[in-house]
Amino acid sequence: MTVYKKNIDVASHGKTPTYVNITEEVKEAILESGIMNGICVVISPHTTCGVFF
Repeated sequence: MTVYKKNIDVASHGKTPTYVNITEEVKEAILESGIMNGICVVISPHTTCGVFF
C-alpha cells in the first residue's frame, strides 16, 4: 500500500474565527503523490481547530 503525507500550514487571525480554504493545496498534494486511486484524508491534530467538508 502506498502512503503519501504532506503538511499544509495555515495561520489564524487570533481572537476571531478564521476560515481557510485549502482545496487547492489538497488537490496539489494529491497530484504530487502520483497515486491514481485511493482515499484522501485531511485531519487537524489541534484540539481547537476543525475541518469542514
